[in-house]
Amino acid sequence: MLGPEISHSNASEIIAICTDHAELSGFAREYFEYLLKDVSKVK
Repeated sequence: MLGPEISHSNASEIIAICTDHAELSGFAREYFEYLLKDVSKVK
């Protein structure tokens, strides 16, 4: 789960990643963290 510590937003804005494949889950988390960090730089 990605929450306010990554997106710097309200606790109500949480992204959940669900998969049975551990490597896919890890990749997805890193990718979404990367995207959210870029968004916070643009704001």
